[in-house]
Order: sequence, then C-alpha cells, then structure tokens
Amino acid sequence: MKRVLFTTLLIIASSLYYNVAAQSIESAREQHRLFNLMRLDSNSSEAEIYSVIYKCYTEYVAVLNSAPETSEEYAEAKRGILEIHPFLYNGAAYHQTRGVKQNAVDFAEAYVDVTMMDAFRHDTFIRDERFSNIVYYAASCAYNARDFHKAINYCAIYLSTGDKRNRENVFACMAKACIGVKDTDLAMTILEQGISEYPSNFGMLSTAINLCIDRDNSLNLQRYVTMALAIKPNDETLLNIQGKLYEDAQEYGKALEVYTKLNYLKPNSLTIMQHIALNYYNLGVLNFNKSTQNMDNMDQANMYSSEAYANFRYAVLNMETILENTPNSVKYMQALAVAYDCLGKTEQFNEMNRRLANMGAATIEPNVTPTLLTHAAKSVTTATKSSDAQATTNDSVQNMLNMIAKRKSEAADSEAPKYSEFARNYIESQLKDWKEKDPYETVAEYQARINEQTIKAKTKELLAIAEDSYIRTYAKNIRISDLTLKPYDADNQVFLIESEYGELILPVPRDRKEAQTFEANWDSITIKDPDFYISNDQMLLSGLTFVTPTGISYRYDGDKNLNYVETVVDVSYDMFTNEMLNGKSQQGNSKRQTQTLTATAVKSDVDVDIPEVELKSDNRYALIIANENYPRAKSNVKYAHNDGATFAEYCKKTLGMPEENVFFFKDATMGVMTEAMEKVKYCSTFTQGQMELVFYYAGHGLPNESTREAYLLPADMTGTNTKHCYALKDLYTELASLNAKSVTVFLDACFSGSSREGKDVVEARAVGIKPKKTEFGGNLVIFSAVSNDETSMAYDDKYHGMFTYFLLKKLKSTKGDVTLKELDEYIRMNVSRYSFQVNNKPQTPTVEPSPTMGDEWQNMKLVEKVLPIEIETVTEITE
Repeated sequence: MKRVLFTTLLIIASSLYYNVAAQSIESAREQHRLFNLMRLDSNSSEAEIYSVIYKCYTEYVAVLNSAPETSEEYAEAKRGILEIHPFLYNGAAYHQTRGVKQNAVDFAEAYVDVTMMDAFRHDTFIRDERFSNIVYYAASCAYNARDFHKAINYCAIYLSTGDKRNRENVFACMAKACIGVKDTDLAMTILEQGISEYPSNFGMLSTAINLCIDRDNSLNLQRYVTMALAIKPNDETLLNIQGKLYEDAQEYGKALEVYTKLNYLKPNSLTIMQHIALNYYNLGVLNFNKSTQNMDNMDQANMYSSEAYANFRYAVLNMETILENTPNSVKYMQALAVAYDCLGKTEQFNEMNRRLANMGAATIEPNVTPTLLTHAAKSVTTATKSSDAQATTNDSVQNMLNMIAKRKSEAADSEAPKYSEFARNYIESQLKDWKEKDPYETVAEYQARINEQTIKAKTKELLAIAEDSYIRTYAKNIRISDLTLKPYDADNQVFLIESEYGELILPVPRDRKEAQTFEANWDSITIKDPDFYISNDQMLLSGLTFVTPTGISYRYDGDKNLNYVETVVDVSYDMFTNEMLNGKSQQGNSKRQTQTLTATAVKSDVDVDIPEVELKSDNRYALIIANENYPRAKSNVKYAHNDGATFAEYCKKTLGMPEENVFFFKDATMGVMTEAMEKVKYCSTFTQGQMELVFYYAGHGLPNESTREAYLLPADMTGTNTKHCYALKDLYTELASLNAKSVTVFLDACFSGSSREGKDVVEARAVGIKPKKTEFGGNLVIFSAVSNDETSMAYDDKYHGMFTYFLLKKLKSTKGDVTLKELDEYIRMNVSRYSFQVNNKPQTPTVEPSPTMGDEWQNMKLVEKVLPIEIETVTEITE
C-alpha cells in the first residue's frame, strides 16, 4: 500500500513539474518568436526589444529549474538561452548609458549568471575583457547596494578571470563583503591573498588589522601592523597598536621606543606619558629580578642592577608628573613607592606610604619584590582607514579609536557530560555493532571472536579512544586567571596551585629569590603545553608549563610524587595516591599509564631551546601526521606524538612557517588523512606556484603482501586489509600534482610490516617483506627512515624515532640553514652508526629526488631567504 501511495505521489509530482515546464516553455517560445519579429521591425524601440529579451530569459530559466535534464523542454531552454545570451550584454550596456540602473544591473547579472549555471557546465564561454568588465560592474553594483552575498560571488568570478585592472579593488571589497555577512574566515583568507599581491594597499591592511583585533589574532596582527607602519610610519593609531602589542608581549624596551616616538608627535598626552612610565617601570622590575637571580655572578648582577636603577629613575620622573595631574591614582602611587624603595629613597618611600594610608589604600612593604605594572586598558586600538578610500556609510561610522577593553572570551560550549556517561555511551554504541554476527560468519568463528576475553580487550581498547576523545572535545583553554596560587612551602620548595582540573604541586627553588619572583609576577606569567588525563570521573591536569616574564620555565609534572604542606594549619597534601600514579581512571584505563606521556614528559636535547628565525613566509606550509596509538593493530609507535609535536615546533620557529600554516594531526584516521591532504591542496591555490611544502609522517607503514605496494596505516585500521589504508603511490601523486615550488617529504616509517619495537604490525603476518619501489614525479624530494625491508627504530634515550631525532638535531645545530644534501649525509651517517650501537640493528636512511630534478635538489634548503616585496596602492569599488 505504501509503495502504491509513493508511486502515486511521484506521478502527481512529475505531472506538476511537467505542467510548469510546459507552460514556461510555451511562454518562452512566444517571447523568443516576438523578439525575432521585433528585430526585423524598424518601428520597434530598443527598450521594447530588451524588455522582451529579459522576459524570454526568465521563462527559459524557469524551464531549467523545473524540467528534467533529459527532457526536450530542458534542451530547448538551453538552446534558447545560448541564442539570446549575447543580447543580455547589449541590454546591460543600453540601460546603463541611459541611466536606468536597475535594468542595467538585471541584464548584467543575467549575462554573468548564465556562465555559472549548472546546465552550461560543459559549455565554453569567452572570458575576454568585455566579460570581466560586466562582471566587475555586477560586483560593484551588488557591493554598493550592500547585497554582500551577490558581491562575494561576482568578486570571485572576476578574480577567476585573471583581469588585473580592478583586481586590487575587488580583493578589498570582497573582504569587506565577507565581513558584512559575518564570514570572517573567508574574509581573512581573501585579505591574506590580496595583501600578498598588493602589500601596500593600506585599506586592506587596515581591514585586516581590525579583523585580527576582533578575532584576537595577535600573530597576524603584528605582521599587518608592521606592513602598515612601513607605509605610514607616523600614523598615531598604528603606533598605539604597535606599542600595546609590545607591552602585551612584555617587550618593554621596544614598546618604550614606540611611545617615545608618539610622545614627540603628541607631547602633551597624559596617556602616552603613562605608557612611558609603565615601560620604564617594567624594565626596572625585570632587571631588578634578573639582578637578584644572578647573585652567583656579581658582574651580571651589577650590570642588571645598574640598568634597573636607571629604569626606575626615569619611571619616577614620569610618575611624579602623572600624579601631579591625577593626584588620587592609587596604582601609580603604589608603583612610585616601589620605585622609591628600589632606588633606596627612604624619605620619599615613607611619604608615598603616608599618602596611601591617608587614602585608605594598601601601603607597600619595604624590600618587597617588585611586580609588573599593566596599563588600565588591556587593549589595542583599531586601525584607521586609508584617507583616499571611499568608505560605505556603515564603514564611515566605525570609530577607529575604540579600545577593546579585554580579549573576547570564547563562548562556552554546552556543558560537558560526565566522563563515565560519555564513555559508557560511546563504548555501548561501538560494542553493539562489533558484537553483531555477520551472516557469513560461522558459529564457531563468532564464538572465537566474541567471548569474555575479547569483550574485555575490546572494551579496554574503546575506553582509551573514549578518554582521548573526551579530553579533545571538552578540555578548555587554561588562563592564568583560572588558577589560584597558594602560599609557598619553603621546606619542600613547592607552590600549591588550585584549578578546576585538580590541585597542582609546582617545584620552584628558593635560591636567588626565584620563588619570591615567581609569586610576585604571578599575574604576568604565561602558561602553555597542558596535558590531561581522567581519574574518578574527572578531567585532571598531568602536565602544565609556567613561563615567567624573564623567560624562566617551570613544569608541573603529575608523574612526580611531591608533597605540599600548608604551614598555617600544618596539613600535608599528598597529591597522588598509588592508584593515580598508576594511571587508573574509574574505568581502569588511563592515558597516564601509557609510555607516551612518560616519554614526552622528559625532554631530550632537541625538544628544548629550539632556534627561531625572524622572517616568516606565508608560502611555507607543513602537513604533519603522527600516528602513535593503533588500538586495532598489534603494536603502537613509540614516541610518534613527540616526534610530530617537536617537528611542528621546528616548522614554526626554525623553518619560518606561520603557525596557521602548520597542520598537525595526531592518530589520524583515513578520513582525517584524506581531509588533511585536501586542505593542503586548497591552500596551494593561493600561493600562485610558490608553495614550499614539507610533509612529515611518523607512524606505521606496511606492504600489501601480494602486490608488495607500500601503504601508510591510519590509526583506526588493523592493517589486515590495505584497501582502507593510504597508498604511498597515491600520496606521492597528490603531492606531485600540487602547484608547488618544492615538496620535501620525511617518512619516519618502514614498510616491511615491523614496528619500532621490532614487533609485527599485524597479527600472523610474516615480517621482512621487501616493499616494491614507489615511483613518483613532480618536484618531490623524499627522505625515508629506512632502506628496503629494514625497520624504523626508536631512540629510547632521546624519546624520539632514531631518524627523527637526527633530523631535528641537524635542524637545531644549523638553525635550518642546511642544504638537503648536507641534511641527507648527516642523517644517513648518524642513524646508520647509532642504530647498531643503540638497537643492534641496521637502519639506513635514504633520500630520493624525482627523476626530473637531477642534481638541483642537492643545493635546495628548507629555509630560503624572504625577499622584500614591491608596494602598490589601491582604491575601492564605486559605481
């Protein structure tokens, strides 16, 4: 009955569609016939003729939207539109010369829309100067009418024509249109491309600066402010932004230079004087603390002490003037008291404390450890627009001197469920499918696959996945304001820090007043590199790094069994039970139990003091995949996460890649690996053949036993069937097809079927299969960790793969300034040597360029010098 009803409805719907299409095609035929008659009739006016053409066009479009593609009506509508298409351009020109704007816009949009219709996807339209002119006209009209969705589409079409005449304007206005529809991601992409082509366009730079401020993107903000200042070095708004960026980064010397310049431009500004006082004071604080911390080296201590004295002296001169104008400013009175104390001016120090006490404010204790001072408004000012730009009404009312009072806090997602509920739901859903009997599976096979032992093993495997997924989904960004510092325990030399992710015991030495300095600068400390685990249905921190303004790092490590005693009440806080130290969560399995966390908690020499280069190139990209955990395979890959994470840091710091250009994926599934490659392909379209890509993979590789072809093993696969794995030949083909200047591949994997620990990747598979050589073309250079059927081994003492460790070591020692030939020779020599000494097994890395490159690859480098770009100007779209 249901099938009959469905068939009936389908027939009725088809009939309705057919009737609509039939009515439209009849009307279109009539309008088309009338148009042909009027063309031959000298008494027909042009206005009447174009009116008929447009009606004919709309009727034909209605047919395309309603008739089946296989119908004769659909075919007739296509032929009709192609016949009248040139007259649509003439209609736009006719109405535009007569000032009938709306009609001109309708014809222009119709002319352009035809070329983009799905019905004509196989047809070729001439995209000459005439076409780009009318697209630009349609884009400008849509933009000025504030129809931003249309404007974006037409701007994109114009850019695809390659016409250079209005390209600069189109970039600028397409970005603003994207902002108008609140698509800030696309706006930033357009601005990056536009600014890369037209770096002197002050309007685009201003838009990018404002967008970076709104998105709290300080990294790109600094880059765009630097470019804008190169064009307008005395722009007061830009200088204010630059100064505040330096202050936020605690680069007080650089900030002082900027505000000194502003003081010259605006000598009577109290705000600028406050910033100057702040930066002198903070320089004094940093140098004072450095002097204290270097008491074992008196020459260093005296140098820092002299600098602190000079800094505080200039800070006092400015603060005294500030208090003359704002005599009740408690903040500056307290800071002035600290400065007097550090300068040894006891009389002035006592007087300032007296004034504070009279106001009922907190006084300053003598010999107190000085702390950093912040300006009242933690913000930057939005950038001014280009003076020669014609802004829209909405743009003109934007206040370019608005201060962002504080960073936007991210909107909280829905409240996290209990971990036990999350894990239970996930495991039950996964077990349900896994426990179903396959119709082609015998009872004996099913009983061998599903039993008490295998169910427990599967549950444990799924639990690890659930815990990792829960942490990735619900762990929040941690700020210093989210943490509470408790009093120092001098006997154990530790601080207790309270957080929503548990209590942390952080070791900080007493020597050289490190603990006092740490506490005094608590509000200015930055935190990074959080690690989490689950215990008793709670997400807790297993690691967190604290960095002081002077650059000293302290690491909380949950694996260290430390004691904290609060002396006031004499209560001992034993932070970790044996169960927690063993990494047991409520479900009996925790990440802290794995070797990964233990290994990465201990840094090797290549994980610290990573060299940094100043110049970054927007054309440099990295795709990094680190597959360590293989819950369905026989073995994991030791240290793969650490390999990938550290290599990513080298890409950002040493190889000059912007942070947003480094794509890093842990335990990537086949879907994630495929999407990652698509992301790289998309990025390559913006670099105009200048992309410099580095592809890095640490994880399992394996061969197909029958074909001996090599594959990368996704983290969710068993490896028993390479049908669902990433073929190495497919990877090379996709990389070679990129419009890239260079592609360098690093593979810390072997393809013989063995793991870093010498175990088989797949159960019951014979090891030592020699994989077939994978051919490739393009401009690829491929570094592999092994030769033939060798195994890619770990370097346990360094917590890295052997191949990756020596790759990173060479990048560190050379600061990335090394040719590929030198890099190959160093890696091959050291890996071959230490693999025998450490692992008692041969491992011989190889390098292979594509056949078309010849010897050219040998002198290539991963870091090339960035050349300066010539600058041009821009104006906006107007009608």
